Amino acid sequence: MSVLEWVNAAIVALGLPTVLGAFLYVGRKLETLDTLKSEVDNNIRPDLKDVRERLSLWEGKTAGLYQAQSPISLTEQGRAYLHQSGLKAFIDEHREALMQQVDHDSSMQSPYDVQQISFEFFDELDLPDSLEKRAKNFAYNHGISMDALRRIGGIYFRDLCLVAHNFKVDDIDD
Repeated sequence: MSVLEWVNAAIVALGLPTVLGAFLYVGRKLETLDTLKSEVDNNIRPDLKDVRERLSLWEGKTAGLYQAQSPISLTEQGRAYLHQSGLKAFIDEHREALMQQVDHDSSMQSPYDVQQISFEFFDELDLPDSLEKRAKNFAYNHGISMDALRRIGGIYFRDLCLVAHNFKVDDIDD
C-alpha cells in the first residue's frame, strides 16, 4: 500500500464518523428549533396578543377615545374618530356581511362573549385597501395606532352585535 492509499484510508476512516457526527449535531439543533417554534406558537404568541390588546385598550383610554370604566364605550372624540376615519360608514354599509362572518349563533352566549368575539374579529379583519389606506392616514395624522382605531371600530361593531342578540351594553361586566 502506497503512502497515498494510506492517507486516503485515514481520511475515509476519520471523515465518515465526522460527517455522521455533524449530521447528528445538525439534527439536534433542528429539533431544538422545532421545540422553540412550538413554544413560541403555543405560549408566547397568545401572550403577545393579550399584551397588544391591553396596550391598545390603554392607549384608547388615555387618549380619551373610549371610557375607562366598564362597559367600555366610545367618548365623543372616539365617536368623531369613528366617523372621520370611515370605519362607521364601512361597518354600517357591510353590517350584515360582517355579522355573518362572526360566529354569533353558537359562541355569543353572553354580552362578554359578544364583546370578546367582536374585538378579536375587528382586530383581525381585512379592511378593503382603500379603507385601510384611509384609516392608516387618519391614524397617522391623529397620532394614534391602528390598533386603537380598530378598537374604536370594534366597540361600535360590538354594540351592533349586542343589539342583534338582544343584549344591552350595560350587561357587560368587564
